[in-house]
Amino acid sequence: MYTLTVLMGLAVTAGALAAVYRTFGRYPVDVVGIFCGYFALVFLVRAAGVHLFGLSPSPAFLPDFRGDTGLFALTHLLVVEMLLGVFVGLALSARGTVLRNIIPHVPHQDETKVILTATAVFWAASLVAVVVIIATVPSITQMMRYVRIDKGLGVAGRLTEILPSTMYFTSAFVLLMYQRRQKMLMYGGLVLFVLFGAFIALMGSRNSVVLPIVALLGGFWLYGGDWRLAMRQGRLPKKSTAVLVMAGLLPALLLFFLANLRQTLTRNIETRTYTGLDAQNLMISVNLHIYDAFTSIVKMIDGGLPLRYGQDMWLALVSVIPRWAWPGKPEVINTGVEVARIFEPTRIMGLPISGPGEWFYNFGLLGPLVCGILTGLILGALRDRYRDYLINPFSLVLGVQFISDMIQFGVSNISPRRYVLIVIPVVAFALLLRLLRGSTAPNRSHSWQSA
Repeated sequence: MYTLTVLMGLAVTAGALAAVYRTFGRYPVDVVGIFCGYFALVFLVRAAGVHLFGLSPSPAFLPDFRGDTGLFALTHLLVVEMLLGVFVGLALSARGTVLRNIIPHVPHQDETKVILTATAVFWAASLVAVVVIIATVPSITQMMRYVRIDKGLGVAGRLTEILPSTMYFTSAFVLLMYQRRQKMLMYGGLVLFVLFGAFIALMGSRNSVVLPIVALLGGFWLYGGDWRLAMRQGRLPKKSTAVLVMAGLLPALLLFFLANLRQTLTRNIETRTYTGLDAQNLMISVNLHIYDAFTSIVKMIDGGLPLRYGQDMWLALVSVIPRWAWPGKPEVINTGVEVARIFEPTRIMGLPISGPGEWFYNFGLLGPLVCGILTGLILGALRDRYRDYLINPFSLVLGVQFISDMIQFGVSNISPRRYVLIVIPVVAFALLLRLLRGSTAPNRSHSWQSA
């Protein structure tokens, strides 16, 4: 009975996810495709690994929920409910939404010199940040431990906020040079991408390295092959599924490697181990065990844990107000920290439970539906704003950044803060382009750019 329920639940979830993608998506690398891909990894791949193949819930202090037929049915009911909301939100946004106006856009038709100069400004600022941080930390080999465990960067830590944006802008720059066949500039951008990425990896921020790589590989996949001819003829370019699979596998392996690196540099403090490249460790290293925390909190709520009645969503809005503007602002603690305290009260850590989990924890059964509608509206705004991603690498890359860093598995408690951190550098980059552009006419020499 349990296995049959799992199979049926996974099939229904897969069907709902497929309906969202087939109705509103176009390519696996558009905003709807990226969202559906992430969602499938957690709520299909990880769920199958735990319930069908016996992988144990992680972290180890979570309750073992395997074999609970009713709990599995409830969790996937919530997931399907959210996907229904996503479908509704995307359908509503198809008629236009004011949310489009809060999504910044970066043009791609400027002269190469203009875009190079704007990107170089971010490279220079990031280089300054790197120098200051290196001068602050006790040693390069202990940088990750110093940043993540000792929290010793102080004011210098704020300089690190420019590094993720620089990685995304660099990936867009490389892809644009790839389009324009400016090989020397493309290779130069790749060198800087690797150098900044290696430094960020030493600091322990895996997502800020791997997700820009996802955007970069997705762009090479999208803009390769017969891309120019297809754009001229007004059709979609032919693509290889095998290449796309490899583009997804390589970042997963890199995440696993960086997880091992963090474990090595923070030995005797980190509690997780990733020594073997098996299914369980690979899933944990790419954070698919968010599903485990989601299921565990649903189990606790089903067992009588009181709801938070919107407290986390209120704090999400409060979080974007600077403390200098509101000295008495409440302490903003994200839902993942509160959930971690339930299972492990003696440790300070975060345990993300995904969008449907947070909204269920705050509003009960109707919460995931509301989460889905909001998520769908934002996805629709992103899709509308970045509909030129087939020719504009900046739209492709920013779509990846918004989905990966802000939406992930549904609008959550941290989404407003993530939005601010993403938008400020993007707006600054766009304004910089405008200042540099001056009276220079847009580059129209490439007819395929206006396809």
